[in-house]
Amino acid sequence: MEILILNWRHTEALSSWLTKLNNENLESLNELVLVVDDGKSNCNVAVKLFEKTPKLETLKVIGLYCDEILKNIFPSHDKATNKEILGNLKELYLFNLDELKSMSGVEYLSNQLRLLRVSYCPKLTTIVLQSPSFLKELHIGACDAMLRLFISSTAKMLIHLEELQVEKCRSLKEIVGEEQQSAMTEDEVIEFEQLERIILRSLESLECFYSGNATLKLPSLIQLDIVDCSKMKVFSHGNVGVSRSIQVSYNDSSDDFVFLRDLNNAALVVLQSLSQVINKDPSPNKILLCATFKYFP
Repeated sequence: MEILILNWRHTEALSSWLTKLNNENLESLNELVLVVDDGKSNCNVAVKLFEKTPKLETLKVIGLYCDEILKNIFPSHDKATNKEILGNLKELYLFNLDELKSMSGVEYLSNQLRLLRVSYCPKLTTIVLQSPSFLKELHIGACDAMLRLFISSTAKMLIHLEELQVEKCRSLKEIVGEEQQSAMTEDEVIEFEQLERIILRSLESLECFYSGNATLKLPSLIQLDIVDCSKMKVFSHGNVGVSRSIQVSYNDSSDDFVFLRDLNNAALVVLQSLSQVINKDPSPNKILLCATFKYFP
């Protein structure tokens, strides 16, 4: 068995059954989908099941009304024993989690974790990292309580990040923000060393990617998509360093893009390009501002 779709309330029964079978494990299980259809589920029982899935690579949690289990999934740095649970996890999907307010401990979850996708979590406000993460792809969507995705100290921990995709977060004003107590200066540097693709789509309140004064370095960046972000007038308030001209797109058509090296002017160029398209043909059928937004948790 490689894929198992399980209602949350059945996890305890499955764990007990496996224990009775001389502590049998689900050795061949690669993907687990946990679905919650009511608000009465015991939020802690699934941890026992995780102990029975040593080779689990993909975990999808859908419709959870309680965030206690997430505190077990995301261990803190002083809970070293949690590293033995979900230690081979490569992909984590969190979908429609009504009580998820913040995320911390992702970096302690698994050294194998490469993809984190979080969508339709209405109370989520921020993502926190305290040490370097091995994440390569981070996708955030429809998390309407967010004002910023993370602060500058967290950004510095995403040293392996290759793709950042943020969509349909209605309150989001900035991707990277400053810590309130200690603002960074222009002599300091925030570097996404391996980040190749930034996709910003349908962010109606987004004003900039980075709001601080530090220098933002993106030496590996090759693609920047700014689609339907009408309030974004500047990419960063500080200097931006790139190593090449970047493909900047303003809609989801492969034909509509420009190459720019100055990303601080990218947002203005996008708005001007979009304005020219609208003036040429204002028909809504000719303008694609945002692709159909789909999530599969």
